[in-house]
Amino acid sequence: MGAAEFGRLVADRMDQLELSQNRLASRLGELADGRIFDATQIRLIRQGRRRLDQMLVARLIEILGLDPDEAWAASGLLPPEVTAEELRKLRSFRAASVATTPSGVTDRKPAIAGARILPFKPRHPLLPLPRPA
Repeated sequence: MGAAEFGRLVADRMDQLELSQNRLASRLGELADGRIFDATQIRLIRQGRRRLDQMLVARLIEILGLDPDEAWAASGLLPPEVTAEELRKLRSFRAASVATTPSGVTDRKPAIAGARILPFKPRHPLLPLPRPA
């Protein structure tokens, strides 16, 4: 996650919108801190060669109509409204959910090369088959 992944996301969305680098630069305009972006800066963002910051990512999300969660994850940055405490809670939740996953379920491999393990599905939703012990 970082500039390269975010750059691909921006490039894909620009292609969908048929938006040129010059047009995006003019829509981006001047950021609150006084930075002005031109087509060269947009090209560097698309190529994943420009350093990202929260202000720039937030503005591109707004202009391009990107999914905020996907864009923030791709940028490798946290949205401004996420606090350190929320991040700690997320990490502890993630650790707890991994600890409660039954062992062997995700690590199962077929005994025969090329075989697939299919999930258990009852034949009829009202009459489930008993699971083998």
